[in-house]
Amino acid sequence: ILVLFVGIIYGLISGNLYMSHQLEGIMFNGLILLPMVLAMLFGLFLLSKEAFFFSVRLANICINTNKPINIYTDFKIYCIKSISTLLGLFISIVFDICLSSLFISYFNFT
Repeated sequence: ILVLFVGIIYGLISGNLYMSHQLEGIMFNGLILLPMVLAMLFGLFLLSKEAFFFSVRLANICINTNKPINIYTDFKIYCIKSISTLLGLFISIVFDICLSSLFISYFNFT
């Protein structure tokens, strides 16, 4: 749901930029907004994939009561992958700030 919401909001912003500022809006979209949104969506997809597979693992444990339950290693791997994805998203935020500060002076939307 979050990925769909981000896609709708980004589409509305892109359409508004194109409608209001034509070529300058497309350039702003490609240089400043697009890298940030692509990195964020990639991170959200990775996090949702990890959460889905961990939920499937938990469901298998709940259904099969015959097997011994040892979920510590699976949870540890899930946490490591989630934290590394969040760190990647944080690095993309820093990259976005640097990219925005480099190119924002080229755009004048007044």
